[in-house]
Amino acid sequence: MLDLVTVNPFTVGISTELVAAKNRYYLGTFVGYFFGFFVLLVILDRMSLYRSVVDKLYDSAYVSGISHSLTSSLTYSLTHVLTHS
Repeated sequence: MLDLVTVNPFTVGISTELVAAKNRYYLGTFVGYFFGFFVLLVILDRMSLYRSVVDKLYDSAYVSGISHSLTSSLTYSLTHVLTHS
């Protein structure tokens, strides 16, 4: 029996079973990695280990005006796209 996840579809031929197996595997892997990374970020946020770094980044963005200019340009772009569509 072939392992449908590791088999090369160009040598075996593409079938619905092969596509379904690869889809389940890669989608499950993606969701698993995303969930794991999200949980890691939540744990780091709850521990407040890097709070001083986060505060410095927010303060430097506020002083430089980057946060305001990015927000206003994104708002303008989104408004322009929505009104002219």
